[in-house]
Amino acid sequence: DELKLAVETAKSAGVPVAVHANTAEGMRRAALAGVETIEHGGEGTPEIFKLMAERHVALCPTITAGAGPWPPANPDSPAAQRKRASFKAALDAGVTIINGSDVGTFPHGDNARELDAMVAYGMPIAAALKSATSVAAKVLHMESQIGAVKAGLYADVVAFDGDPTKDLSALRRVKFVMK
Repeated sequence: DELKLAVETAKSAGVPVAVHANTAEGMRRAALAGVETIEHGGEGTPEIFKLMAERHVALCPTITAGAGPWPPANPDSPAAQRKRASFKAALDAGVTIINGSDVGTFPHGDNARELDAMVAYGMPIAAALKSATSVAAKVLHMESQIGAVKAGLYADVVAFDGDPTKDLSALRRVKFVMK
């Protein structure tokens, strides 16, 4: 009830609510309260992700936050298996997924590793790239300002050595940035 009231109060002021939650119960409470995004969600279940999809609650999975080097030294560890299963359940349920890395838990400039993880865990490359651009802009209610290269929108144009829609490692070979 307290979370619902906080969400209602924020919405009445035009402020979206994001919740950091890892446990299924925390995620359930957040989704039922009407939050717009859940960050982390590492212990989400198929039932929780179904609820999120029904209520249009987006997930920002932060797969690589605090995980050490990517790819993980032991991709079959229980922690890696849980993250992979949780992310797959979110994909299977049709949850809107946005990219966010919690950069700072690892060095700035290595943010592309989150996209690598999302693709390694089953998201198509094009969907992963959109999760960091147009999908994120829409979820953040900023699609009239950012998220696409389009007249009237703010945009940084980036050129890569390679095609990131076919090879994500191209994201690490930036050749040009125009702000």
